[in-house]
Amino acid sequence: PFFGKMIKPKEKHLIFGTPSYTAGTKGVQRGHVVIAPTSDEELEDMKDKIKGAWVLIEGKNNGWARDGGRRHEPSEMTIKIKQAGALGTIQLTTFPIRLLEGKVDSWDNLPTLADIKLLDAQYNEIKEMVEKGEEVVLEFDIRNHFKKGPIKYHNVIAWIPGSKFPDEYVVMGGHFDSFDSATGAVDNGSGFTPAMEAIRLIAQAGGRPQRTIMVHLWAAEERGLVGSQDWIRRNPDKIPRIAACFNRDGGTNAIVGLSVSEAMYADFEKICQPLYNLNPDFPFELNKSKPRSRPIRAGGSDSSSFLMAGVPSLGWQTRDVFDLGVTYGETWHTNLDSYNKVVSEYQEHSALVIALVVYGVANLDHQLSREGFFIENNEKLIFSFPSMLNFILQEP
Repeated sequence: PFFGKMIKPKEKHLIFGTPSYTAGTKGVQRGHVVIAPTSDEELEDMKDKIKGAWVLIEGKNNGWARDGGRRHEPSEMTIKIKQAGALGTIQLTTFPIRLLEGKVDSWDNLPTLADIKLLDAQYNEIKEMVEKGEEVVLEFDIRNHFKKGPIKYHNVIAWIPGSKFPDEYVVMGGHFDSFDSATGAVDNGSGFTPAMEAIRLIAQAGGRPQRTIMVHLWAAEERGLVGSQDWIRRNPDKIPRIAACFNRDGGTNAIVGLSVSEAMYADFEKICQPLYNLNPDFPFELNKSKPRSRPIRAGGSDSSSFLMAGVPSLGWQTRDVFDLGVTYGETWHTNLDSYNKVVSEYQEHSALVIALVVYGVANLDHQLSREGFFIENNEKLIFSFPSMLNFILQEP
């Protein structure tokens, strides 16, 4: 399995990670450690030592790959270290270890120099030993593999057809891809699974919504909202008939509120009545939101794909009700994004809230009003729908 350890002067398990789209090792590779040179003259003197070595580099990991995230921009020194025959670089990281991605330009230019982010205490220990002249030997087996594409992405979509307005829709869900620093349990397993449970609850209760209720599990959100933008592009006829989108992508905390526009407020006051007494541990608040700008660029989650198309995407308010110390930043794209960080009580309650709200919207005798949801004088920033779709297709 994927591992790293110190071999000399003592054996020790190493705590580290590598960003996505960075190089792996060629099987198990063992080498001594050197500190990166700071000048060309120093590099020239160290060439023999760099060959077959793990090189400690300066700086602190911020999640992105050593050679850049959105752009591939290796430093001149990194290029020279690679040419000298280094096995990989090692950079200091704090805990939890945030791991984002690198950029691969083409199949003909795949990364070959491993990019290791090592826990600060171990990095500093190793650096101190090397500075004292001790020989430090490390061994890594990093299984980052590249497979030639194209790779197909697939959204997962389920629905309960509407009994009276089958061509009008209420959309809920979240993305189901994740970064590979852990298992993606919080980002975004905790987001899409309540929607799955919500539609199961509605179906199990024999619900017959007047409008079609759709659950969308979006593919490749982390690659630039690929799944949701593609669905918008393929379904322009549905856009005007979507009452609202409820996207969950903010962590495992319990849903305790909802913000809606002034024009929607009266409808949601009725829809949300059951929530006020649903569970005293989770008091619910309905709030009025101010008109917002309609975005012309994709944002941080799939909700922005719908907002760009002019569909109201309504935001849940969430809270760590039991003060468990749950913070989204702790797990966001880090090695702590695993199942034990998901709070089952919060998930269960959120699924109930989503089911009741979505079912309520689906059963209105009229469509939700979009009046005042977007800022009116924002019109000049909005593409016409066909142009906007072309813009979406050009986004990375």
